[in-house]
Amino acid sequence: MRVHPPFPWLGGKGKLADQILARLPEPARELTYVEPFFGGGAVFFARRPSGIEVINDANGEIVTFFRVLRDRTDELIRYLQNTPYSRQLFYEWRAIQDPAQLPEIERAARFFYIARSAFAAESTRKNPAWAFAKVFDNKARSMAAVIDSELRLVRDRLRYALIENDDAIAVVRRFDTPSAVIYCDPPYLQATRRDGQYADEMSDQDHENLLQVLSACDAYVAISGYPSDLYSDHLESGQGWSFVDVAHSCHANRSGQAGEDIDRERTERIWLNPRLTDWYDRHAPRQCSLLDLCAV
Repeated sequence: MRVHPPFPWLGGKGKLADQILARLPEPARELTYVEPFFGGGAVFFARRPSGIEVINDANGEIVTFFRVLRDRTDELIRYLQNTPYSRQLFYEWRAIQDPAQLPEIERAARFFYIARSAFAAESTRKNPAWAFAKVFDNKARSMAAVIDSELRLVRDRLRYALIENDDAIAVVRRFDTPSAVIYCDPPYLQATRRDGQYADEMSDQDHENLLQVLSACDAYVAISGYPSDLYSDHLESGQGWSFVDVAHSCHANRSGQAGEDIDRERTERIWLNPRLTDWYDRHAPRQCSLLDLCAV
């Protein structure tokens, strides 16, 4: 059974997970799979578990939620089942400045609650807004379904993963070996976005530092993001990387109308380092090998 991310995440790769995984080596006991920017974990949850798996995020709230879900499943589920779906509670929890001071169960529940009840996956923002739909399949009902039926499946998928809360570059350096598969989904460059800011931002210099480290890796490396001059300069100027562009609809932030959200067409780019490009050229199905992958 395929496991789905337990909460929506702006910039999550749920719609692209299969295309990303198709360009990575098949899971195997001898490989170490590493995600330095875990977020909602759409690609990880779509991947068949095998070998060593390392998931990391610099956001301590994400990491606390997944660790508590894995290690204290019944307590967390019971707490969430007894938590009402309430605008007042949403804004009370959102107003907490230092959630690390909360008891661990409440801290994990708070993160999940805000992530599930925020408008259009806005929990990545600094000040997300509460949402409620006047239809049968509203957010209160969908949250209850996830709590009752899906969180234990997520726990099972996390059971053997190493969960880190560290700087992404430090994690890349720590686990970079020829037997590692590193998939990076960093926050989008600010210049490529059409709205908003993330709670955990990366500057252009941060992106440059990351690309320099990834370019020196011995591992198989894949990166996803929107096309940009910065990434083109580092990865598309004869360094042996390749890329594929994938059009998809992006569930965007609120538009000018109150309570309105919209889908926008965006182009996501997936870059493969030289080693992964060579692997893909040799292992991709004939009908798509080199037809949708642009060597640069």
